[in-house]
Amino acid sequence: MARPIDLVLSRLPRAKKAGAGWRAPCPNCGPDSKSEKLAVTEGDDGRVLLHCFAGCAPAAVLAAVGLAVADLFDRPTAAADASPAERRLRRVELELADVRAAAAALDLEAVVLEVAAEQIADGRPLAGPDRERLTLAHRRIGDVLLRLRAAHARRPRAAA
Repeated sequence: MARPIDLVLSRLPRAKKAGAGWRAPCPNCGPDSKSEKLAVTEGDDGRVLLHCFAGCAPAAVLAAVGLAVADLFDRPTAAADASPAERRLRRVELELADVRAAAAALDLEAVVLEVAAEQIADGRPLAGPDRERLTLAHRRIGDVLLRLRAAHARRPRAAA
């Protein structure tokens, strides 16, 4: 299984080694972000630490590249010593983190859709970069919906 840092870096093709970690343009700040606002570091326990200097939440940054907060952690090692109750609680916490990340991504992309809709309603055509960003918003919304549907399908059903 790939290490969490390798998974995250695979989704950040413009990441560059910087000191003990990496710097990359923040994928949540927009596709045209030229400055390296995102710091990525690997913790001593293998977890990935993210910080966007523009203020983006880690969940939103991850959602922008199709990942969830759970992807920051080396799950098998963390669960190996846990009791069944602790593992259940951890699963619920991870599911909640995924839902929060999905909500953050949908919130951001809804703003993109709203701005584009207003522009179109005002009779102003979308320029090339605006059309590209609208297409990206559409793809991200689709990705979030797929993740939510998959998470819902994995949920245990209550007995009738």
